[in-house]
Amino acid sequence: MTTDALWKLCGVEACQNAAESRGWCPKHYWRWKKYGDPDASVRVYSTAAPALGARRCTVSGCERPRRTKEWCGTHYARWRKEGDVSGERRIRERYDSNVCRSPVCDRPRRNKGLCLAHYQRFKKHGEVALVTPITVAVPPAVRGCDVEGCTRPHQARGYCGGHYLRFRATGDPGGAEFQAKTKQTGWCHAPGCTDPARAKNMCAAHYRRLAMGQPLVEKKKYAPAGAGYVNGGGYRVIRVNGRSVMEHRYVVQELLGRPLLATETVHHVNGVKTDNRTDGPFIEDEQGRWRSGNLELWSHAHPYGQEIGPKSDWARGWLAAYGSPQEQVAYAGFADRLLQVETEASSNLGCGEEKQSEGGNSRVSSTTLGNRGRAISDALARGGADR
Repeated sequence: MTTDALWKLCGVEACQNAAESRGWCPKHYWRWKKYGDPDASVRVYSTAAPALGARRCTVSGCERPRRTKEWCGTHYARWRKEGDVSGERRIRERYDSNVCRSPVCDRPRRNKGLCLAHYQRFKKHGEVALVTPITVAVPPAVRGCDVEGCTRPHQARGYCGGHYLRFRATGDPGGAEFQAKTKQTGWCHAPGCTDPARAKNMCAAHYRRLAMGQPLVEKKKYAPAGAGYVNGGGYRVIRVNGRSVMEHRYVVQELLGRPLLATETVHHVNGVKTDNRTDGPFIEDEQGRWRSGNLELWSHAHPYGQEIGPKSDWARGWLAAYGSPQEQVAYAGFADRLLQVETEASSNLGCGEEKQSEGGNSRVSSTTLGNRGRAISDALARGGADR
């Protein structure tokens, strides 16, 4: 195969550039488009390497072909910019090969005609480092497991990872065959556990206990979602309409149909603060106690002052709230007197009421007290009307 078949030259005589359009090189084609004549009388420079005997740049030490004003293209551009072609800056050398210029290296060229390794040596030691070949580190042979028949790579003490773990656990690495992993089915065999089995017929938690030598005790049971939590005082707290309330107070308020007074507290009969069971509405027993299940309503209210009239009105309001059905109907009009005393007692506390006996603190503003008083008054009035 001839050279013309591989590299077609420009159709203009004496032009050695490659042809691209209409049989001409890009520069002659541009001349033809602009002037209508690709004549080679217009000086066109070749980008190929200068032939033997061609004129070279007149600058001392420059081997580049001459382009303009007896200089190469680079020195001519320096003359136009700086007015002098003998500047201190060195003209960058041009390398036609893509291989490292070191005589002992065939790696690809990166910087200054050198591969990356020789370029680093050249910066540190100069041209002397270019005659030393670059040695390639040969990785050591991969060591295998010492157990006969095991093809896994070595990890520690001559064993692979699996045999090493077996050696640490039992003192014997065993044979090359590992126990096949089987998918666990069924439920955990630990007492009281209903979780699916993960390993050795146990759930993940009990399997960890078995591996650490701990007893297989029953796991802790957690309350279902929405069941609330137990606060620092031992009372259960639940969420109602986006607010946290203590469950025993909320249950009593639902039974009474009204908010609790500031002087009312809820007592647990059996002493278990999380036992908030009820068995219907409050019933007054023969000892005068208001109970429903394990909850009992207590009151520590008393009026202020020594005048007989206000105390009598407060006593009638007390009967409207806690008396028999007949007394509640008879004295329903005095319920606001009881609320007035309750509001004054709460206001005297400063920031609100403090439930010390129930393990929690709640601060009630005057606006909240007024709203609660109106709600209690309406509930008592409705209760008296119904009776």
